[in-house]
Amino acid sequence: MPWHISKSGKAGAIVGAFGFLYAAQNQDPTKTDKEYPPGIGVRNVLMVLGGVNFLGMVFTFLVPESKGKSLEEMSQENEKDEDGSTEMRQQTSHWHIKIC
Repeated sequence: MPWHISKSGKAGAIVGAFGFLYAAQNQDPTKTDKEYPPGIGVRNVLMVLGGVNFLGMVFTFLVPESKGKSLEEMSQENEKDEDGSTEMRQQTSHWHIKIC
């Protein structure tokens, strides 16, 4: 697994844990834990969490099935030209790199 993926997962977990701690504080400033700012409340935090999880589920179903193909085959990143060279294409922009 690439290092930046494992680090971002750990960083996301830390941010999520502390973010939940701060956001889940009571909305009433007199009822918050000592030295914590008022939050949006546990119920609202769980509603936001549920919404994010639902969006994650929706986006998971939007990703096409790979059917045993590699990433390059699915994105058609490497295509052979008539002269036998490989051309890398990026689908969203207009640049092409030829590798001979």
